[in-house]
Amino acid sequence: TIHVPAGVVQPGTCCDIAVIPIMEGKFYYPYNHTPVSAIYAIGTSCKLLKPIKIELQHCVNVTEENKGRMKFAKAEHDDVNSPYRFETCGNGVFPAGSQYGSIKCYSFSLYTILLDIASWFSGRSSTRYK
Repeated sequence: TIHVPAGVVQPGTCCDIAVIPIMEGKFYYPYNHTPVSAIYAIGTSCKLLKPIKIELQHCVNVTEENKGRMKFAKAEHDDVNSPYRFETCGNGVFPAGSQYGSIKCYSFSLYTILLDIASWFSGRSSTRYK
């Protein structure tokens, strides 16, 4: 979902926003992070005067305890043949009980949601099975 508030573009300007799911490619994520959402290329045909809010669906059962382990990540998509290197960005919002995270942004690239798996597993106890 994309939320576009009033005043995002100059009055009288027409602006297109494209959202394209990325199905394959060479993706590199920060150490100890794994994607928990689809990857989307998001772009605009004009300069934005204000940030817009994007919401992405993810597959984590968000609780008050684990929502700090979720992060938005962004990668530039200048060259389709080079690997996409994701870096965590901004202050995403991940409400407990929701399957969506949101972030405000001015610039557009590839976006996904990552889970910090090191901190995820450090807080869990293990069970032995016989």
